[in-house]
Amino acid sequence: MSRALALAGGCRPIVLRFELALAECGGHALRSFDLQSARASSNCDCPCPHHHTTDCTCQYVILIVYTAQAPLPRTVILHEFEGITRVTLDDPDGLLTGLLREHATEVA
Repeated sequence: MSRALALAGGCRPIVLRFELALAECGGHALRSFDLQSARASSNCDCPCPHHHTTDCTCQYVILIVYTAQAPLPRTVILHEFEGITRVTLDDPDGLLTGLLREHATEVA
């Protein structure tokens, strides 16, 4: 089941707190994509679809999450824009959603 959350704050601190909480539960996450790392390693002068400039401050991260409770990995997608991080995740039992909510402030 796919879930969506909107969390106050930047992507980086949310990911760091989530990874720490995940480790405490015996899980871990692999970062399979990071927009700012990809932009830094390319010569793309593509404009940001949100800011319409090449100076993009958005962040987009895809995590592959492994937990002791689930036999298959789960996907967590985080998109930061203007101080709000929108999270979409594959989380049928609500475990990951609970960890994210526990360590971040949800917005409407």
